Amino acid sequence: TRNYPGSDPVKLIIDRQHRINVNDHPSFQGDYLYFSYQKRRNIPGENQYIISRDSELESILHEVMKSQINSVIIEGGSKIIRSFYNQGLWDEARVITTPNVLEEGIKAVNVEGNLINEYYIDNDLVQIIKNPLS
Repeated sequence: TRNYPGSDPVKLIIDRQHRINVNDHPSFQGDYLYFSYQKRRNIPGENQYIISRDSELESILHEVMKSQINSVIIEGGSKIIRSFYNQGLWDEARVITTPNVLEEGIKAVNVEGNLINEYYIDNDLVQIIKNPLS
């Protein structure tokens, strides 16, 4: 966490294809839980979890709850965010919209729900949207 007092949160690392370089990646500093489809030998500690391809997100959330973590912030790529959203595994979303034209990249998830607040940070619109089913 940048410019915020207190300790850093526990990071949940989902590395399906073992593409993350464990030795150089900053996510492996501090507390973390590592999730993958198979065990990796170079993950230090006992915080590695094997997840099922059939119920990936549910198995991750089950292990997170067993670790007594009650709140999760998902800051990831479009695919993982879309997965949580499509399965209804979210309570609140913060959608940031910029007036700048982004010509490349993957289109963001179109979050639908109940708008509970909106404000600007510089020229970017921040909307807080609540899942109507939660």
